[in-house]
Amino acid sequence: MLIVVHNPKLLNRGPKPAIIRQTPLKVLHWNPDYILAHNGIRIRCIEALNLIHKYNLIAITESALHKSTSDDDIQLDGFLPLRADLPDDATHGGVLLYYRDNLAVRKRPQ
Repeated sequence: MLIVVHNPKLLNRGPKPAIIRQTPLKVLHWNPDYILAHNGIRIRCIEALNLIHKYNLIAITESALHKSTSDDDIQLDGFLPLRADLPDDATHGGVLLYYRDNLAVRKRPQ
């Protein structure tokens, strides 16, 4: 499935027809209210779901991660993380996006 917004004034109008992805992009979104709760069992749940569905992107809202959490603690084989961590005084929020290591992804400045 490809979602395209058509607006000729946009600088980036999306892919040219020759480079449209031939396989579907599979996405998981989950709001776990802290990804590392219960000794990280939620990471194991994501791994199990990924074995079945072979996701390209995994989006986690309410990740509740802080800068003190290393990427090693949230590692998923075959994926790279993009993080928007919480400030030190916050306990709810945060976003984590895992993307398959063979996808061309660029983090844009906030």
